[in-house]
Amino acid sequence: MQQLNLKPTHKLVKSYYEALGQFGQLDIDHEGAVRGAFQNLLAGYGRQFDWTLVAEWPIQRPKAGLIKVDGALVDTFRLARGFWEPRTSTTIWTRKSAPSSIRVIQRTTSSSRRPSARCSTVE
Repeated sequence: MQQLNLKPTHKLVKSYYEALGQFGQLDIDHEGAVRGAFQNLLAGYGRQFDWTLVAEWPIQRPKAGLIKVDGALVDTFRLARGFWEPRTSTTIWTRKSAPSSIRVIQRTTSSSRRPSARCSTVE
């Protein structure tokens, strides 16, 4: 199995933190502002596996209808290999309401104002 090659010295990571730093200087930390920087980071690292980041990926839930996550890393067979949904105070899923293909990651409280997001994997 191929492993993700991710280091803090990589160009993609440095670019991401530079963008966050610029937003931080402007005291901007909302999802809409930092979304592009994180999207570029995910897309870049997805290419290591020949995965494509697709924004607004739809997930059809049998009884609850359609929802869209901010993004999905998709392989050449259109299989979603990971989902991206930023952690916010208005997270839409709980362990009971999440689609079975999504692992809900517990939110943690941080004293930092730096926005954060996680990509959860398909189980």
